[in-house]
Amino acid sequence: MRPLALSVAGLLLFSACGGAPGSERPTPLLIIGVDGLEPAIVSSLLRQGRLPNVARFAEEGVLGRLATLEPTYSPVIWTTVATGQPMEAHGIDDFLEEETGLPYTSNCRRVPALWDLVSQHELRVDLAGWWVSWPAEAVRGRVLASYAAQAQAKIVWKPTVWRELPELTWPPELAKELAPIIDAVGDFEALTDDFWSAFEQRRSPPYSEPVRRCFQDLKWTFAADRAVADVAEWMLTQGPSADLTMAYLSAPDVAGHRFWRYHQPEDFQYEVAAEDVRDFGEVLHESYEEIDRRLGRLLALAPPEANVILLSDHGMHADPTALTAEWADAIGSGHHQRQPPGVFAALGPDVRNAGDQLGQGERSILGHVLGVAPLALRLLRLPVPENWPVRLMGNPLEGRVLSDDFLSAEVFQWGPNCDEGFRAATHAREPKPGMNLEFMGVLSGLGYLPGEDE
Repeated sequence: MRPLALSVAGLLLFSACGGAPGSERPTPLLIIGVDGLEPAIVSSLLRQGRLPNVARFAEEGVLGRLATLEPTYSPVIWTTVATGQPMEAHGIDDFLEEETGLPYTSNCRRVPALWDLVSQHELRVDLAGWWVSWPAEAVRGRVLASYAAQAQAKIVWKPTVWRELPELTWPPELAKELAPIIDAVGDFEALTDDFWSAFEQRRSPPYSEPVRRCFQDLKWTFAADRAVADVAEWMLTQGPSADLTMAYLSAPDVAGHRFWRYHQPEDFQYEVAAEDVRDFGEVLHESYEEIDRRLGRLLALAPPEANVILLSDHGMHADPTALTAEWADAIGSGHHQRQPPGVFAALGPDVRNAGDQLGQGERSILGHVLGVAPLALRLLRLPVPENWPVRLMGNPLEGRVLSDDFLSAEVFQWGPNCDEGFRAATHAREPKPGMNLEFMGVLSGLGYLPGEDE
């Protein structure tokens, strides 16, 4: 490992940032990002006892809402979560780069992310499936990158792990170890089996075209989530252990976009078929339950002394454009155009026991997505760059989440501007010429219809 560590150090230590950690390693931190968790649905399912692992956060730590950004585009917000900076600074302002028409890639990012900053301080990081993480960046640890292929993005606007991708992992040889997990994403039979094991078949085909597409899109998303979660579990069990582990899952967002009219038909100005409500009204709830099961596995594998953060980038509501009768056959019926807050939860030795605050009005807002990265650095006992917005706006997450013992014992540190000297951003990359067209062919072979936006 020594030659690898030296080569990574040469790549990553820039500006005045970084340095050796103290004599004691920080408390491990696990961050689980889940796209599109709606606080009202989480609260309802908690009351029904259907999210036992999310309930742990309410019982042992803190659970509330997280204010978000406008526009509520996933790559924008998840990059803000990872960098502590708005899109004007990090440069990821949409799904596709205007100049090239390609999905944004990690080389487009103008500022360091948490995995860069942690590596600079000679701590270890593991990263699984985060938005805008391809090509995999050199870190002091391991990366499974994800890519929102242009063809795939036109279907569900979500990234996934493609086995054909070059530069899929860091270090590069990690791809061979992870191949059995990644290969399952492209296996049609495995996708089908996995999907129907998560959701009992309610009605025999044929389905209406909107229902068929809704299930196809959710099936693909669950396959990607399964691969990312399996890799995150592998990282938590296969040493060396990381100081920071980050993983991203997306199924609740896609389920919300696709199944909202069946979940809450009264939101719409037309009658949703009663048999569709009967058969598919619980799919959205079950997607949350599946994420809760995955969360339970990750919590069980995390170091017992770890701090854990669970968050979503935004909530969900009925899509205003899909309310009227002319949209009755549209694929999408849920959206997040009104900037609905997401979910934020934390537990661990450095987290206060403040309980479930989801239903406490304004007090349910624990903080803002801009405050997540600074909070993570504090939990890792690392300085927060002085140019981050929290220096001017403050970070309510610290007072609402960190325990009094932690706040009194740990001296807060502002660090240097780590943007200075960071590698120059370049235009979005395609993995190889024509590869997005290859993905189109793969998806067509699986029965997907390209060209539908959420």
